[in-house]
Amino acid sequence: MDLDLKPSSILIIGGGISGLSAAKLLREHNFKVTVLEANERIGGRANAVKNIGEICASLGALCIYGESYDLKRLLDEIEYFDNQDLFGEMGPDDDVYISSPFISDTKGILDSTFNSRLVQLVTKVRKEIGTNPDIDRLQLKQISKKIFKNLLEENPLSSEASASAWSTFDWMQKFQDCFETPESWYKGSYEYIPDRRVIGWKSSAGPEVLIKLILGLTTEDKLNLDSMTRNLPWILLGKRVTKVILPDSELTEKVEVLCDDGSRHIADKVICTVPLGVLKKHQETFFKPPLPPEKIAAIQSLEMMNFNLIYLEFDRDDWWPKDEIAVILIHEKYEIFENESIPVDSVFHEDEYGIPKWTKDILFFYQVGTVVGGGLLVQGFIPGESVALVAKMGTEYLKESFRKLLGKHLDKAKLRVPTPVTVVMSNWINDDTTLGSVSASTESFGKTTENRKALKRPVCNKLYFAGEAMHEKFSGTVHGAYYSGVDTALDIIGIMKHSNS
Repeated sequence: MDLDLKPSSILIIGGGISGLSAAKLLREHNFKVTVLEANERIGGRANAVKNIGEICASLGALCIYGESYDLKRLLDEIEYFDNQDLFGEMGPDDDVYISSPFISDTKGILDSTFNSRLVQLVTKVRKEIGTNPDIDRLQLKQISKKIFKNLLEENPLSSEASASAWSTFDWMQKFQDCFETPESWYKGSYEYIPDRRVIGWKSSAGPEVLIKLILGLTTEDKLNLDSMTRNLPWILLGKRVTKVILPDSELTEKVEVLCDDGSRHIADKVICTVPLGVLKKHQETFFKPPLPPEKIAAIQSLEMMNFNLIYLEFDRDDWWPKDEIAVILIHEKYEIFENESIPVDSVFHEDEYGIPKWTKDILFFYQVGTVVGGGLLVQGFIPGESVALVAKMGTEYLKESFRKLLGKHLDKAKLRVPTPVTVVMSNWINDDTTLGSVSASTESFGKTTENRKALKRPVCNKLYFAGEAMHEKFSGTVHGAYYSGVDTALDIIGIMKHSNS
């Protein structure tokens, strides 16, 4: 596609999904594009993988929502995408569906009738809250707990069942906080999408396939992505940007970008796609002159949500509950951590079973697949502030902690859990090129939407922004990053087309 534009040079800071999607579209319109990537690989958070046997354990790309979106269509065409919905979903009328069993650390697998009754109560909570976009996260939590308390009083349970109900309700809040939407727990804060899927790569190539598709490269090429990238002269690896210098005049001068290796790059426009965590830490020194006050306020108002993906390989699978894809862990003895500061020493406190307190943050484990020799690979998910500390712990400590945790829940079902032979965990919060997992906000949905718009808004028609944090509807997702990059590229194309005409 060619709009007969006057050739213009674009520097893209960051070779993640948003940077690559913008680069491809701009190159198709005859722009001279250079991508500066700090790491020695492209793909950002989506392309962090560890192969365990023939299975790709992705440490980044987790969710793509909606049947109608381009990325899922592309992946479906080459059958690399797993359509398994692990937990059920929320329906268009706020109905909640949970298909996997809740397993309590004190009672084992909870009765399915109890589960159904509890889910009905949670559905009522969601409907009663409604769709007020001005309620912030703290208010939502307080209101939802009050409604749930009233519902339990109207529908009394035994004291034992009531304790399980509150623990399960806490789990549902945290789950929805992480998966339904990064902004809030309830429908009023996001667009309902009828098809929510967790990515399950059907090849050890994993996210490489996705990135090749975005770049327009053939997926049949036997060269791996790293080898193919090094043959693309417009992608420069190992280029850690330290300064973006904007011109005094938006009409004539160019933007200058400096890297820590001493290299200097000049372009007509720059698209900054670094993660929000990096912007939050470095925005004061990263840009010259400083960003406008409204841009700084938007950066400061948003936060980075922290979570780790955990992969455990076991040498046998007979301990896993039969016919279940996932198990949901309910902790009745300890409260699940809130997203607040946690004293360093407290997360490693152990109960009488020797299980450290940080494990109470783990929401679930699910089957990823079988490994050679009859073993099993499962993935776990742990959000919260403790992840920065846990990710630094030794492998043997983690193996034993996970064995004890799963054993406490599953041994009550007479399932003897072995010690995992391999542990792989993501560590985005400690990676200085990400400094967190995905963007989030504690403010109301209405306010957060305005902040994301302000974050995306270009500066003096020279400096543009893209990334999952800038997408109003799909923040925190692979497709949010993809469409943010496409939208920013289209903005530049539109401006250049108008100026040339």
